[in-house]
Formats: sequence, C-alpha cells, structure tokens
Amino acid sequence: MDNAPVIVGGMELENRFNFLFEKFFRAIATPSHPIILYLDDLQWADASSLNLIKTLVMDTKNKNFLFVGAFRDDEVNDEHPLACQLKFIGESVPITRIKTTNISKASMNDFVSDILQMSPSSTTSLAELVYRKTGGNGLVATQFIQTLWYEGSLYFLLDSNKWTWDIKAVEAKSIPEDAVELLVEKILQLPSAARYILQYLSCIGSSCHESTLGLITNQVLVSGPFPALDLIIEEGLLIKEGAEYKFAHDQIQLAAYSLIPVNKRDCVHLQIGSMILKHASKERMDSAIFIVADQLNRGAKFITDEDQKVKLANLNLRAGEKAMSLGTFSSAVAYLKSGIALLDMDSWARTYSLSLQLHSSYAVSLYSIGQFSEIGQAASKIIVSAKNIGDRLPAYLTLIKAVAAQKKVAEALRIALKILGELGEPLSTSSKTKEERMGILLHAKKQFGGMTKDQFIKLKRTENPDKIAAMKILNEIMVYVFYLEEFLIIAIATRMMHLTLTHGIYEESSCAFASCAFFLVDFDREGARRIGDLALSIVEMLHVQNSLPRVYASYYGGVHHAIERTENALEYHMKAYDVGMRVGDITYAVLNGYFYCAKSFLCG
Repeated sequence: MDNAPVIVGGMELENRFNFLFEKFFRAIATPSHPIILYLDDLQWADASSLNLIKTLVMDTKNKNFLFVGAFRDDEVNDEHPLACQLKFIGESVPITRIKTTNISKASMNDFVSDILQMSPSSTTSLAELVYRKTGGNGLVATQFIQTLWYEGSLYFLLDSNKWTWDIKAVEAKSIPEDAVELLVEKILQLPSAARYILQYLSCIGSSCHESTLGLITNQVLVSGPFPALDLIIEEGLLIKEGAEYKFAHDQIQLAAYSLIPVNKRDCVHLQIGSMILKHASKERMDSAIFIVADQLNRGAKFITDEDQKVKLANLNLRAGEKAMSLGTFSSAVAYLKSGIALLDMDSWARTYSLSLQLHSSYAVSLYSIGQFSEIGQAASKIIVSAKNIGDRLPAYLTLIKAVAAQKKVAEALRIALKILGELGEPLSTSSKTKEERMGILLHAKKQFGGMTKDQFIKLKRTENPDKIAAMKILNEIMVYVFYLEEFLIIAIATRMMHLTLTHGIYEESSCAFASCAFFLVDFDREGARRIGDLALSIVEMLHVQNSLPRVYASYYGGVHHAIERTENALEYHMKAYDVGMRVGDITYAVLNGYFYCAKSFLCG
C-alpha cells in the first residue's frame, strides 16, 4: 500500500509538487539530451512559480539543465520577490547576468538588411533613419518598417527585383514616442473584425485557446474569427502555436487593450466571461475555469442579482480549489477572496456550505503563502460562524500553524490549550520532575502492557467529533512544544495514548506512541520497543503515509539503535526520506536523511 494516493494540502502540496517536478527534470535531462528552459517576463511570476524555479536551478544533482530567464529590470526593485529569489539562488549557484539594450546603429543596419534581403551597404540610408526615429527599439523599428511598407514609402520594384524607399517620405514620417501608440495606429487600420478579436483577446491575457476564442467571437462575427485571424497573423500581431493564439509581444496586447474605453472595460470582461460560461462544454469549462472566473470577477460590480452572485462565488470556489490543487496558492487566495466578497451578511445562514468552504480554503491558502497577519481574521470568522467542531477544526489547525510559523510557540500552545479545554480534554502545563515524567511514561506503558498486537489493532474507533478534534489538535501542537519543555511532549503523547485506549485508534495515534517510545527508551528499553512496535503497527494498518516520516524519525532515530544493530535502520530512514519528500513533509524527510547519513558514517 506504499503507492496508495496521499492527500496533502497547503505548503506540503507545494513541496511535493516541486519535488516531483525536480525528479521529472532529472529523468529527462541527460548529457546527450540536455534541457534549456526559457521563461520571459519573470517580473510577473508568482511566489509558487519562483519557488519552483529555485528548486530546479538549485538541484545540484542535475548537471544537464540550464535555466534562462528574462525580466524588465525597471519593474524589479530590491524588495521585489524575484530580486529576493535571485539573491538567494546566487549564494549557491553562479548566475550570469546579460543586460540587453536597444539595437546599436550598426546592428540596426544588419537588422534592416536582413529584413529586406539586401546587402548592408545598400540599406545604410534607410537604417540610419530607422535608428534615429526609433532609438534602436527593436519592436518599434519592426512596426515602423511595416508602416512604411503599408503607406507606400517602402516598396518592391519588380524590374530591379529589389526593395527601394522614398527617403524624403521616410524622413518626414513622424512616429509616436512609444511602441504602444505606434501599435495602436496599426491596429486601427485593420478591419473591424480583426480589431474586435484583438481587443477581446487582450482582455483574456497573453494567449488564448482557439476553442475559447471561438466561444467569444462566434456570437458576434457571423463568419467566425478565423478569416480575420489569418490577417492578424499575417500582420505579425499574433502567433499561432498549435491550438493556441499568442500575442507576438506584450506591448501589442497593451495596445489592443487600450482601445477599449476605460469605463467599458469591466463590462467587456463580464460579457466575455458570461459567453464562455453559457456556451462552453463541461470539459472545456474545466480547462477554462480560471479564464471565466477572472473575466466575471472583473465585471462583478455589474452583477446585482443575489442568485447570480452566489453562482459566481461557487465558481470562485472551484477556481480557488483547483489553484490549490496545482500549488498556485497566490492565485487561490485571489479567487477565494473574490468569492467571499460576493457573499452577503446572511451568507452563513443562506449558503452555509459555500461560506464555510470559501473561508476555510482561504485561510489555508493564506497560510501557504505566508500571509499570517490575515489568517487570524479569516479563522475567527469560521470559528464564530461554523455550526460544529468538525467545521471549526480546519480553522483551528490553520491558526495554530500560522502562529507557530511566526515563532510564537507559546501563543500557539495557549490557543491549543483553550481549544482542548472546550473539547473536554484540559491539559496541564505545570513542570514535572524527572521522576514524575518517568512515572507518567511508565503508567502509559502499563495501560498497554498486557495487550497483544492483535488486541490493540482491534480497538474500535469512536466517531465522537470532540475526541477526533482533540487528537488532531494534540498532534499538531506536539510538533512545536519540543522547543518549550520536554514534559509537554510527554504530557501530550500520553494523553493521546489514553484517548486511543478509550476511544480507539486514530491516524494521529502513531505519532503519540512513537514519541512515548522515544522518551521511554532511556530507562525501559523493552517497554520502548513494545510501544514503538505499536506505533509502526498503526502506520501499517491505517496506511498513514503522512505520519510515516515522523514516526520513523522518532522510532528508528531514537529507539531502534538501543535495541538492534544500527545498520538495520538505514533502509527505514531512506524509505521515510522518500515518503516525506513525496508527501511534502520536508522537515521529517530531512531529519531522516540526516539519520541515514550519520548512521552510515558510524557503520563505516
């Protein structure tokens, strides 16, 4: 059952995705087939994408991979996420920076001669004018030359079989100061159908699938979009790659978008989203969910009907959960926040399930991107409004994680203790002597001392929601209190063992038994072995892959060496490392990796 699917979320999901992507790149990049990955416009990359890039670039085992990225340095300051990642990467991996500038006068002549298929010596006069008017901007130069041809100042002579130009007309030709204005002039010269397509495409983004394009244009263009598309591609404004249409340059997209009056843009976005939503098939809707949500959210202020708002909130929930499943938590936060904004004051009464899912997923996504300051408010809304402990539990857990992640472990413990008290499981935090701690451990061991493994695994689990919640809260806080006081871990572990005895085995029970064995081994090796075996039995019986790295680190890292030969634990540490990386539990994966290396060294 080691290959059974494992459900993870939050940061663990992003860690797992990055790990699998890293292994995939190692598998396909070879000395005979190296991989070069080029990404443009990195200044717009979100945090998840930058983390993935960092993972790939810093993989020292992959010697057959080269990453090339481009960004606009005028949009990236020292505090920009990209700048921070580059600084971090640069401390371990050499980075070659190439600053691109406008085309020089000599290169402009080569550029013009290459376009016209003429010798550089014969294009000098035209190239000098193009350089002077465009400042060496490659995009502006290209559009300027096309404009000269379109207006007849640049033309081809069939008699001499070469290009020629009216130097005075070129000299007199004025051009806008930036590329966008020049491109606007060019777009305005196109037929209305072509302009319509470019404007609608610019609302969607830098690219669009042809099926989506058909959905938003077939309703308006009787002849469909494709005749006009051929002209647009011919003009060099769009590029077709497979079934995707892409703007040849982001400035072209900006130019097309600027042609839509500012006061009508949100209405156009709403129209686009509505057309796709109405006419897309279920399969197409699944793949276009982000586009539809983006478009409708831009025009949400025009939606006044409450039922339509609820439908859009549901759509944002779908988009947010899909973004979470892909590890793009920044996008998930945006969708879920938009969905919450559509809910009215009575939403928890009218649309309880929708409100709960939106707020819960929103809190998890905030935690995943480190926006801890906003989690308190998001979690509080759930805690106040949720009907039962099962619905409040995810918010409690997210809140505890967020507070602990800010190194406020004492506060996280305080929150957990308050919740445990409400659940009927109050926990004392008063300090204990070594003898008292030993007595607590021995008492916990004694409770299971006469129980065989078969009897143990037959313990029936209660469905009491309060006890389920208590186990999860105890298990979560046990990770953090290690930094406060040893007794607290013992108190938490033994309380979880007692809950297991009285209410049955839970997934979290394995961590409690492993922790108890870890502390018991110093004065009762046989007792530690028995308790540790029970922890391993729970992992095997319930197939709790999420807990395996933690259980193995406690048992094979702290108990096993006192009972058996050290080298016998190596395969288990390696297994725990692999599982930890696979489920995104980096902390315990690395700890097992450390144990593996240290014990391998000791074994010679």
